[in-house]
Amino acid sequence: MVSAEQIQEENDAIRVFKDQNKCVCPKCGQPVDDLTSAIPDKTTGEPMHFDCALDILSQSETLANGEKIVYIGQGRFGVVSFERDQKHFSIKKIIDWESKEQHAPWRNTLSELYSQIK
Repeated sequence: MVSAEQIQEENDAIRVFKDQNKCVCPKCGQPVDDLTSAIPDKTTGEPMHFDCALDILSQSETLANGEKIVYIGQGRFGVVSFERDQKHFSIKKIIDWESKEQHAPWRNTLSELYSQIK
């Protein structure tokens, strides 16, 4: 069983990593406080706010009535058409955001940190 002291040490290690890796979003210029919800910038690979990435895509995609841009996993977004409700949809277009061959170094480090202590 994991002790309260071990949990505190793990949380402290994550907090230290986040403090040492403070970043500024390349789109909005604001700090990226939560790297776990950040996404790599398409051009630089630096962490950016997930909502900023959605905003970039919203400005570049023309959506029809009933369509939304959603994250579909593995570094991809999709233009999704909802026919009746949230359960009935079709993906109209897939937008590759992250490279499948190359992962952002900051994401690998964060992933390894969580994997080692959780």
